[in-house]
Amino acid sequence: MDLAAWLASIYCVDTVVTDRLHVAVAAVLSGKELFYLDPYDGKITEYFSFTFRNAFQERIKRIDYDWLLDRGYVFRSGQLQRAAK
Repeated sequence: MDLAAWLASIYCVDTVVTDRLHVAVAAVLSGKELFYLDPYDGKITEYFSFTFRNAFQERIKRIDYDWLLDRGYVFRSGQLQRAAK
């Protein structure tokens, strides 16, 4: 995938859920609602707090694994097999 196609995949959605900094930045700068799961080192939160300060806060939401689980983005081990039955 080239850069134009990658950016187009972000432009064509209203909401982005990610744990990757480069995807999060592209989403914010594209005006998308962003839900992000911070990597183990807090990289996204630190980057946003420095770079964006308080800008875009209405569109940026930090999430956790329970948020992903509650919305069906991830499953606990063995849960997917039970859900498929």
